[in-house]
Amino acid sequence: MTKTKKITLTTVIIIACAITALFIVLLCLPKKRAQSFTVAFYDLTGKQETAILEALQKASQDAKISSVSLSNEEALLKALPKKTDIVFTRMGKNADSLCEGKFKNYSFPSADLSNYISSMRGKAVTDSNRNIIQLPILLDSYEIDINTKLLKTVKIEEPTTWKDLEEFAKLIKEAFVSIPITFAGKDSDSFLTLLGALTESYNGSESVLKAYKIIQDSIEQNEDTSQTIKKLCESPEAPMYAATHILSRWLREGLITREVFNFTKEDLEGFMTTKQTGIVFMTLTEHREQDIDSTTRALYETLPGANKQKSPFFPAFKTLSGRALTAPVICAVAVSKNSAALSATEALTQNIYQEAMSRNTGLAPLSANAKTPDRQSDDARFWVAASSVPLTPLPDAVFTTQKEKQLWAELFKEYILKL
Repeated sequence: MTKTKKITLTTVIIIACAITALFIVLLCLPKKRAQSFTVAFYDLTGKQETAILEALQKASQDAKISSVSLSNEEALLKALPKKTDIVFTRMGKNADSLCEGKFKNYSFPSADLSNYISSMRGKAVTDSNRNIIQLPILLDSYEIDINTKLLKTVKIEEPTTWKDLEEFAKLIKEAFVSIPITFAGKDSDSFLTLLGALTESYNGSESVLKAYKIIQDSIEQNEDTSQTIKKLCESPEAPMYAATHILSRWLREGLITREVFNFTKEDLEGFMTTKQTGIVFMTLTEHREQDIDSTTRALYETLPGANKQKSPFFPAFKTLSGRALTAPVICAVAVSKNSAALSATEALTQNIYQEAMSRNTGLAPLSANAKTPDRQSDDARFWVAASSVPLTPLPDAVFTTQKEKQLWAELFKEYILKL
């Protein structure tokens, strides 16, 4: 064998041995474990949970994500499992309870809200170090839906005041529909949200916050609920006097029926499908969850419409200053320092995930530049952008359990029916 062939063979053997050694080393190295984390959902719809999970999965790439849907029969703090990293719920007392307790030192240190509309940057809850501890990710809204065909029939332009709405309701009463104005009165969240929105439209946001404090103090001090409702409603100067007396007047005038206080969300679907109502109060979430055909959905348009209205608010009963929209906001709360969970959740503020979640839920994105799926979600964002920081709805702001909400809702209804 020549010298050249010997060198070549030696080289091949050395290379082969090196490759084999490298392969053995790689096999012996500890494998990188896929990151994992657990999220909990509290009092959100199935569609909302799925949309958030899908966005998290894309944002986290190869992370293994476990999820659990919690019962709203218990307060969030009590229902929360121990091994949870992120909680998604609506902003309000339940979310606050996490941030005020043993999880107060957890935050989203790298969250970037620079692309958010300013009023929603202001809605984010921060700690003493200005770290975000409640991260808003999606915007709901409280709306008035109008039967546009009936508007044309009675030759009324789009209503802009309560006087316009009531005139419309009176014109369509009996001649066209059996229920001029309706809402899901049996659902405590829907009914209490309506009460809060009516309070704001008559007295402004300060009265709403005053009512919230009276109710919170009553619960904390274990006061008689019936007496607290009288305190809220009996005197003309009381914060919820107007809201309860407006509903009582509508009842006397036949614009609503006594049965409305027992109507379910499914009842609303039936009345809208059969065109038996002219005005419907509901949240954007409730609107999205309805099982109605596209023709019916198109027939009932939301007031106000951003292309026609000059004000983002519920129509006012009188000239008011210090107004604010009533708008539920879905947020994330960190309950661990799991870096994968924090990173993926912080990414949800980016346009790509804002658009995906808005498209899959029908709710409004908080990013100013994110695309929206339709006019309703675009209007919700538009009006919040044109106003101050939105109000948390009454049921989310002061209650932590369904039992509490149901108790207060029933006593409010009893009070109204006795007026």
